[in-house]
Amino acid sequence: MASRVTEKQSKRTSPYTISRRKRSLKGTRVAYQDGTKRSAPQRVTPNSAETNGSRVLTPREQVLEAYANVYVPTTDHIQAPVLKKLFEYKSILSLSSQLVTVTARLIQTQWESSEQPTENVSEQGQSGRAKHLTGYISAILARSSMLRSNTVATHLPSFSTIALIFALVYVERLKRLHPNARGEAGCGHRLFLVSYMVASKYLQGHLLARSNRIPQNHPNSQVPDTRGPVSEEPLPLESSSSSSVLPSIILPNEQWARLSGVFSTPELTRMELELLAFLQFDLYVSYEDFLYHWTKYMDINQLVPNQHLAGVSVGEESDDEGVVPEF
Repeated sequence: MASRVTEKQSKRTSPYTISRRKRSLKGTRVAYQDGTKRSAPQRVTPNSAETNGSRVLTPREQVLEAYANVYVPTTDHIQAPVLKKLFEYKSILSLSSQLVTVTARLIQTQWESSEQPTENVSEQGQSGRAKHLTGYISAILARSSMLRSNTVATHLPSFSTIALIFALVYVERLKRLHPNARGEAGCGHRLFLVSYMVASKYLQGHLLARSNRIPQNHPNSQVPDTRGPVSEEPLPLESSSSSSVLPSIILPNEQWARLSGVFSTPELTRMELELLAFLQFDLYVSYEDFLYHWTKYMDINQLVPNQHLAGVSVGEESDDEGVVPEF
């Protein structure tokens, strides 16, 4: 009886609750945006025995390796050609209020489900939540831009806009991968913060690689290595879990936690890892995907370079109803 109470309390206090109804990743095949497929790794636990003479990584070590694989790419990473087009676009892609409003509406509509059916919720209540989320998004965008490094500001003046589009891609991808996901009122703030943080760090890592600060023989593969949920138990995350392995150009989680005004660094890091796991550690965004979301959510008179509207569509992604995130 005591264990049940403990589990219920932990679920209630968790900042980013994930359903326990997960399907094992062992033996499954993961399809990536570039069309390649690779076997997903087996889930390991801290008490796992050594296998084939190699030491099993501890949860802490898995966290650090996951960060490095996702956020520190090689210069010939598969995402590089796509970002090269965006990095070389010198004109500033304006971050309009329309994009901020659309982001809030999208997250609220797809994820902030209520105990009551949507039609039973008053329009005034929905509008109030949307305005609150819109204000929070605007505040995070403004605060993060003030802390951005000079390297980012110089080489990618449209960073905030591009990062927000990438975040929208991840939000919609998450819904397609997990269509049965359940949400609760207020989850939009968490989902936006962690999606935008992941997109920002991903772009900052690629900007670093483009600056030729990463050796060509870097051990990471062209496609970020996959690491499923590393353990069913909470990870022993320290406050400096990200800053110890990421270059200084990438804003650490300690800074993001202060920007959020709500979450501690361990909470934010756990939210980040859970999002990455549900996205199968696949953050690749094709140029067609970027164009599609840009033309879908931005003013029609703001066009990105080499834009061809004909035939632009979002690629299909495989659903996995066995893994259901609860936001």
